[in-house]
Amino acid sequence: MNYLELIKKNSALSVFSFFFIIVFFSLGIWQVYKGNLKAQEEKEFYAYKPSIPYSQSLQTWSNVSIEGRFDSSRQILFDNQLLDGKPGYKVYTPFIFSDDRLIMVNRGWLSKADMSQLSPILDVTSKSKTITGIIYRPERNITFGDNLITESWPKISQLRDTNFYSKQYSESVEDFFLHLDANHREVLTFQEIVPFTISSTRHFGYAFQWFVMTIVLAAMYFFTINRNENE
Repeated sequence: MNYLELIKKNSALSVFSFFFIIVFFSLGIWQVYKGNLKAQEEKEFYAYKPSIPYSQSLQTWSNVSIEGRFDSSRQILFDNQLLDGKPGYKVYTPFIFSDDRLIMVNRGWLSKADMSQLSPILDVTSKSKTITGIIYRPERNITFGDNLITESWPKISQLRDTNFYSKQYSESVEDFFLHLDANHREVLTFQEIVPFTISSTRHFGYAFQWFVMTIVLAAMYFFTINRNENE
């Protein structure tokens, strides 16, 4: 009996198997497509781009420069941030620039063990200066409860959200955050910015898994119909 006859003889199993073989293979192709797109985005992101003057019309991940001054008296410490297994904070310092506008600057990570020396670590000069970095819109973390931020400065926050932070200041707060460049003296423990939740490598890894599942399912199908025939 040839395979065409075996397929007809096991019609229910054949329909089930062929359906999922097509689905798994299609998902693998889709992940390859997504991986190629993400690889191009990563290439563009990591390519060197000179800093340009900041404006609200720029796109996320632009390298920018802004002239203004830090206000270290009104900083926000984003809680529950781990680095190498150690608890700490992400430090967001407001930077005031033209027309009394304010942008939150990510200065890096601060260990909770350094809280005893909080003031000298967090303080920065209020003199006018130019800073450079990458602008981005942080994802809002999911948290519950009423006590999401402390009353006194520096405020410790359980929430990272532009709209929520804007309520803490009288100035107009920008939708963007700025990830300060590593070479600035105001940087604490620098952490590389992660622009993509899922990298191209992970997409290609998912594609490999779908293709393996396709092959395994096809092999199981042909093994089963051959065994049924032999029995």
